[in-house]
Amino acid sequence: MQEIIKDGIKKYQIILEITEEEKKALETDMISIDEWCSNALSNKIRQIIDQIVEQSGEGSKFTPPEKKIQIIRKLIAENSPLLKSAIEKQREFEKKLEKGSI
Repeated sequence: MQEIIKDGIKKYQIILEITEEEKKALETDMISIDEWCSNALSNKIRQIIDQIVEQSGEGSKFTPPEKKIQIIRKLIAENSPLLKSAIEKQREFEKKLEKGSI
């Protein structure tokens, strides 16, 4: 993942590598591999944002997208535990397992 600045906003660019054979196989099922990947990632992002916004108690999946982004920004500024990375959560879980507290 590569960090870029686009239109004054920090964004991340993801580059995927597939073989010629994988490309040919995917093209039998998809009109555009790029579009499919973009749509899949956008949908996952929407689902996770909805989940975080709902857990924050400050909105729901029906909250307008602009408001959801404001809520996420607020949670970032507050260093909210709702935004712990999956890696952090996994490490915490493994520590609990080691201690026998699970």
